[in-house]
Amino acid sequence: MNNNKVKDILLFLPAADFNEHEFIVIKNGLRDAELRYFILSDTSGVCTGNNGLKVKPDMMLYNANARNFAGIILCGGNGAKRYWSNQTLHRLIKDFKSSPTKVVGAICNSGVTIARAGVIAEKAVCFPEFKGEIEKEGLKFTDQPVVFDKNIITAREQSSSCEFISSYIAYISKFLE
Repeated sequence: MNNNKVKDILLFLPAADFNEHEFIVIKNGLRDAELRYFILSDTSGVCTGNNGLKVKPDMMLYNANARNFAGIILCGGNGAKRYWSNQTLHRLIKDFKSSPTKVVGAICNSGVTIARAGVIAEKAVCFPEFKGEIEKEGLKFTDQPVVFDKNIITAREQSSSCEFISSYIAYISKFLE
């Protein structure tokens, strides 16, 4: 048994216009579960939320290595649309997906980023306005608050934040014991 399992989670924030509610619910859920998280972004400055919340990233996107983390979560918000086709983020998501014990999560329109990375096998959910983006990737849009596709968890929207982080923590915990 490997006693040196990685238990840290990467939490990706768009540099601008991330959903503050989702971020706060997710970070508090991780903290309450005693999981360390590191804020990841593509800015060396601060990430700015949709209501002006400023968050300093711990790590730049190009420095992230999936081997050092148990999972990754992508927050949504209008700014998340800028990352739908970000190849650096896609590569990182693929690195996480290549391990069956690492968990990838996305909420709101960040589900489109994961879908476009090509790692979802069958189904996903995102903010309903972007249902067509999920379907364009050959996936079934499943209109539920939280959807599992193997070790990938997607959530519909801000109102799904609590259910999403509870589901994510429960699922990843079985790999961290």
